[in-house]
Amino acid sequence: MRTTLSARACNQYADTPAYLDILDQESRAIITRLRPHPSLVLWCGGNELFNAWSRNTEQDLHMRLVARNCFDLDPSRPYIHTSPIMGIGHGGYWFEQSAWSDSNVFRLYPQASRSAYCEFGVPATPSAAALHQFLPPAELFPPRRGTSWQTHFAFNAWDGDPDSWLMPTIIEKYLGTPTDLDDLVRKSQLLQCVGYQAIFEEVRRQKPRAAIAMNWCLNEPWPCAANNSLVAWPAEPKPALAAVAASLRPVLASARLPRFDWEPGASFMAELFLLNDAPRAIGPLEVVVHLHAGSSTRLGAWTCPGSAAGTNCAGPVMRGVVPPCTGETFELIVEVIGQPELSSRYTLAFSRTK
Repeated sequence: MRTTLSARACNQYADTPAYLDILDQESRAIITRLRPHPSLVLWCGGNELFNAWSRNTEQDLHMRLVARNCFDLDPSRPYIHTSPIMGIGHGGYWFEQSAWSDSNVFRLYPQASRSAYCEFGVPATPSAAALHQFLPPAELFPPRRGTSWQTHFAFNAWDGDPDSWLMPTIIEKYLGTPTDLDDLVRKSQLLQCVGYQAIFEEVRRQKPRAAIAMNWCLNEPWPCAANNSLVAWPAEPKPALAAVAASLRPVLASARLPRFDWEPGASFMAELFLLNDAPRAIGPLEVVVHLHAGSSTRLGAWTCPGSAAGTNCAGPVMRGVVPPCTGETFELIVEVIGQPELSSRYTLAFSRTK
């Protein structure tokens, strides 16, 4: 857990006596209250305080004050002035970063080289039942701008992309046009599950260069029609919460995939890894890889030698042919023989373009 003190974010703060007095009181109270927590990893003086729009520096009095209080009250824990700083990254925030690079999560994160990924996300709607609670029946489907969908942040919620946070063009590109509300929810939540799985496992593959992966955000306290949260209002887990939990198992067989959508009959490839964050060595494993679309096709096997405690093991590249299209999606199954708790499954899409 990273704790950002006094909810200081994205602004330039004046070094007035009144503000410094309040900051001193609040930061000391926060540090004293939270320092007993075993999950607390480091202190952070604020969010995006060194960026172009905030223009603070480490010599500002308010930055020095918070640093002093962290040292005085909890000297054993690390402290950074703000996030991001050099080496730390914020973003992206969608399954496909169309506003910046036209690159989805399968391409963006393997190309990144960061010491920490401290703010990223993939949006999705909450359940259809939740949407029924706060959207008028006449506006439920299809979602449109200028309706309650926009009021509840499905559109124009952030100037980074006017489609935020629903991103309907991305849903349609990869999974087709939703036919009704239930289909919209299913497709939206599927992309969120797939996206978060791809990001978290990729960051783990980059260990020890990358040490932190923190999605934005965990829970949504307001009835939001779409956003990056794993838990929707009112305290309703989205399917992505379980997907992230599976990606963060201490030990798992993992596959790095170059893309999400595949042409039937095209050449397929997946690079295998054993991810081990357990405090113990993992012995030799037999890993078998299949593609499944109605029926299963075996791609091959890997005799993994195992790994030392807290150490990943890179495996071979498995190759094959994308199966014939039998629907919207197919699966890659990475099976650890005799230890199903270490196996992984990946949902992939048949390409919708010729």
